Amino acid sequence: MAVAAIVIAVGFVAWMGTHQILARYWAAKGAGAVAVRQLDRAEADFQKAVSYDPNLGAGKIGLARVARLRGQFNRAREILQQLASAGIASEGTNRELLLVQIHEGRARELYGNFSRLISQRPDDVDAVWQAFVDGFEFSGEAELARELASNWLKESPDSPLAHLSMAQLAMERDEFEPAERHFALAAQLQPQLITAWQGLMRVSTINYQHRDALLYSEQVLALDPQNIEAQVRKADCLLVLHRDQEAMREFEGALESHSNNFSVRYELASLLLKHDQADRALEVMKPLTAEFSDDVAINYLMAVAHQQLGNDEAAEPYLQKHLDGRQALNRLTEMKFRTEPGDRDFSFCKTVGLAYLRYQWDAAFPWLDQAVRINPMDPEVQQALGDFAHKRGDGELANRYHRQADLVRQMLRRGHAGPGLPPPR
Repeated sequence: MAVAAIVIAVGFVAWMGTHQILARYWAAKGAGAVAVRQLDRAEADFQKAVSYDPNLGAGKIGLARVARLRGQFNRAREILQQLASAGIASEGTNRELLLVQIHEGRARELYGNFSRLISQRPDDVDAVWQAFVDGFEFSGEAELARELASNWLKESPDSPLAHLSMAQLAMERDEFEPAERHFALAAQLQPQLITAWQGLMRVSTINYQHRDALLYSEQVLALDPQNIEAQVRKADCLLVLHRDQEAMREFEGALESHSNNFSVRYELASLLLKHDQADRALEVMKPLTAEFSDDVAINYLMAVAHQQLGNDEAAEPYLQKHLDGRQALNRLTEMKFRTEPGDRDFSFCKTVGLAYLRYQWDAAFPWLDQAVRINPMDPEVQQALGDFAHKRGDGELANRYHRQADLVRQMLRRGHAGPGLPPPR
C-alpha cells in the first residue's frame, strides 16, 4: 500500500509538473502573438495556458492585455480583479491594471508613472509607450499622442510597434503618405505584424492602387486565413481587375466561414446577378431578407433577381419597399442639410443613426457612435450599436453592446444614471 501511495504521489507530481510546463508554453505563445497583434490567436493561447494551470498569473494577465488592446477595459479589469481575489495578485497584475487605466484615457493623470513603468520591465517598454499614446488619443488629446509617438520612435527607431503607432495616427489625419511609409517600415521590421499589412492594404485601396491592395490582402490572409476584411478586400480588388470568377470564389469562401456577414452576401449576390445567376443570388440573399426587410440595397437586389427570372409580380413588392426606403433616406438627407453641425445634439444623432440602421445600415455607425459618446446611458443607442455589429457579422462585438444595453437598463431601473460607461470596442 505504501508503495502504491508513493507511485500515485509521484504520478500526481509529474502530472502537475507537465501541466505547469504546458501552461508556461502556451502563455509564451500568447505573448508572441500579442507582439505581432494577432489577438485572436493570442487569446486562444492564453486560454489554453489558463486551462492547464488556473493559478498561472501570466495566462490571465495575458488575457487582460488582449482585452485592453481591444479596448475592452471593463473585461480587462474583471480578469485582473479575479487574480487579486484568488490571491494570485503580483507586480505584473498591478502593472497591467495601471496600463488599463492609462489606456482608457487617464494618460495625463498617470503620466508620473511613465519612467517607473519603463524601467520596471525592460523587455516590455513598447507596451508602456503604446498605452500612453493610445490613452492620450482616447481622451481626445491627439497632439500629445502624436508627440509621444514621435518620442517613442526616436527612442526606439527599430520598434515595429512605434512605426505602427505613427502610421495609425497619420491615418487618423488622412495623412496617407507618412502612414504608408510607417506601415511599410513596421512590416519590414516585423513581417508577422498583421496590422501593418492591414494598414498597407487600406492605404492602397484609398489610393486606388488595387494591384498593391490585392498583394497586401494576400499577406494578411497568409497570417490569418479567415480575416474577413482581407477576404472582402481581395475579392473587391479582383472585381476591379475584371477577374470576376476569382472574385466569386473568394466571396464564396468567405461566406463559408462568415455566413452572417452582410457585405459578403451582398457583394456575392450582386456578382451572381451580373452573371445572370438569379436563382443562386436569391439563395444567397434569403437569410438577409428578414433582418434587412427595409434596407434599400437588399430590396433592390431582390427586385432585380426576380425580374431577371421573369417574375415581375414577385419583384413588385421589393421594388416598392426600395422606393419607400429611398424616400425616407431623401427626407433624412434634407434634415441633415437643415441642421448645422453645432446643432446636432444627442437626439439628432440618435434619430439619424436609427433611421440609417433601418434603411441603409452601413451608414449608421458614425451617428450612433456620436450619440453614445454624448450619452452613454441610453440603452436604445447601445442596443442599436449591437444591432449594427450583428449586421456587420461581428457577433462578439454585438453581444458586448447588447450586454452593455442590458447593464444600462438595470442601472436606470435602480435610479443610477452615473457618469457613463466606456464603449465596448
